[in-house]
Amino acid sequence: MGKTCYYYISMKNLYKKSMFLMYAILVFFVPILFTPFTQEAFEFPKITLIYVLGTLIFSLFLLFNKKLQFRHFNLVIPLLVIYIVSTLFSLDVYTSIWGYYSRFMGLIAFIFFVFLSYISSEIFSKDDFYKLFTLSLFSTFLVSLYGIFQYSHVERIYSTIGQPNWLAQYLLLSIPLIVYLYVSKKFSFSKPFYIILLILYTSVFMSFWLSFSLSGFLGLFISLFFFPKGDTKRYMHLLLISLVIIFTNFSFFSARVNDTYIDVKRFITESFTVYAEDSYLISDPGFIRKEVWKGTINIFLASPKNMLFGIGPQTFPYVFPFYRNALLNYSSEWDYIINRPHNYYLELLVELGIFGLLAYLYLISSVFKKSPDYLKPVFIGFFITNIFGWPVTSTSLVFWLLVGYINLKSLSKDSGGSS
Repeated sequence: MGKTCYYYISMKNLYKKSMFLMYAILVFFVPILFTPFTQEAFEFPKITLIYVLGTLIFSLFLLFNKKLQFRHFNLVIPLLVIYIVSTLFSLDVYTSIWGYYSRFMGLIAFIFFVFLSYISSEIFSKDDFYKLFTLSLFSTFLVSLYGIFQYSHVERIYSTIGQPNWLAQYLLLSIPLIVYLYVSKKFSFSKPFYIILLILYTSVFMSFWLSFSLSGFLGLFISLFFFPKGDTKRYMHLLLISLVIIFTNFSFFSARVNDTYIDVKRFITESFTVYAEDSYLISDPGFIRKEVWKGTINIFLASPKNMLFGIGPQTFPYVFPFYRNALLNYSSEWDYIINRPHNYYLELLVELGIFGLLAYLYLISSVFKKSPDYLKPVFIGFFITNIFGWPVTSTSLVFWLLVGYINLKSLSKDSGGSS
């Protein structure tokens, strides 16, 4: 009996250590992984690693847990069900299952993220999550350094994430956590650790700024109103570092602001001019998004089926050409294939239908409500940047692990609030 009990305990310890190791590999390597050997250098290798380790994680979980009990995970179920239903009614079921070519973020990817989140909330403790988030910060540091070195030969860095706006959104998930660790009066770290945090913040914020992402900057600005109170002197340290980085690398950002001003002005006055006019210094992102969003709404309104069930996950690029506004032919991306609405909420609306969007809004509002104060700016930045983009593999992994952590906290007495 004693040997059997010892064997059982040993197996459980090995099981948990193995699961933690696989999650640690995902958290650390997914953001930094890319390869020159595939046509899609960034998203394909990242999602492939998630599929491989995710399969092992799920298989091992089923081996030690005969039943799936979605306790306190009901907030995700409506979105998962709608995702499946929309896939069944999709105009291209294969694409909806596996995802649009080169992105591969269809139903299968969504299921993997949901179950990775669910399993983490079932088997990990708070300390386990803290270790994973710490490892994530170290990975973010490497991503930032690579982006900074990349700046010598590109105008806007994208590092190992693949695109400047994606990079900004990914880094925005870490910046509030670094700030919280540095300014919070709840901690009493040693002086070398505070120096490490300053180095970490400097590299991450510099990489964030050099992406010159207006959506990322807007997300950070709005999230500032949700930052928890802390040591004023330490806040001033971070502000000084931020201002030095901003004003020593401002020229390209000012050009982007100029283009945004022109876009807003034309949006208000409804005056149309050709993209090539000299008033634009770089590009016309606002004009492009306006026309893409109008076409997206037209797809949604095209039929009751589209409004209720959507056109199917990841099928937007198949449908949009039939609703493409001719004015896009006068934009800087006149010859591009538009494969996303560049607004995640509109993307959900048109691909999953009205109930899909409502289910997602229910999910994120519930997560935000349950989250502790120090995580609220993380979610705010994520929600804002999704108005102008969408979550890719790296950001999705972090987001769903945060969802798992929030659901873990909902089991304890100190969930939410200022913890």
